[in-house]
Amino acid sequence: MDILTLLGVVSTGAAILFYHLEPRHSLWVLGFALASLSSAVYAFLQGAWPFGVAEMFWFGVALHRYSLLQRGIGPVYVPGARPPEPPEPDEVSENPITIVAPGSHCRAGYEIRPLSQRQQVPSTTAPSLRGGRVARVS
Repeated sequence: MDILTLLGVVSTGAAILFYHLEPRHSLWVLGFALASLSSAVYAFLQGAWPFGVAEMFWFGVALHRYSLLQRGIGPVYVPGARPPEPPEPDEVSENPITIVAPGSHCRAGYEIRPLSQRQQVPSTTAPSLRGGRVARVS
């Protein structure tokens, strides 16, 4: 086994192991990022540039997730991991619905209008909608 093959086996194996351990600590996310970077180096040295580009993408994603975790923005969610604990009853807001003023815009950029300004949509164009009614957006 030559050095290049050994680099590929070790870096790919480490990436799989670190990905599995990510829910335990943010340092495993950093380990996954570095293992993805070494897998990309292996791929470029091997001549498999599509694999190298994909591994560079995963390096960027993992590095971004690690920076978010370091800033305390969000936990790591990995498929198969335990879901987060629900909030305590005293932490739940009494009014979880936020009322916004008509004419304002939501985060996606759509204008919020009252229900009285809805429009009828023919049921043939939207058969899955109940009653064929949708809110008008400008």
